[in-house]
Amino acid sequence: MELLSAAWDLLIFKPMLNGLILIYKGLFSNFGITIIVFTVIIRLLILPLTMRQLHASKAMTSIQPKLQELQRRYKGDRQKISQETMRLYKEHGVNPM
Repeated sequence: MELLSAAWDLLIFKPMLNGLILIYKGLFSNFGITIIVFTVIIRLLILPLTMRQLHASKAMTSIQPKLQELQRRYKGDRQKISQETMRLYKEHGVNPM
């Protein structure tokens, strides 16, 4: 457990703390602005992941009626539903993960 705690400190906590201190010293020692700037920086860093997730969600929504049709058509056959669902995902370039 201590190894996990040390890894958390080394990889997550200390870089975030150092970043906050660096921004704090660079922005006239105003901690309110520091938190806002830090939040914007983090949001910009995770923007590609957010955009990918939004794209996948939109694609899943667009094929939802077809998935419901497959489930209705192959009601009793779970294996056929799985096969057709995977085919539909590949056909539309959707990754369910």
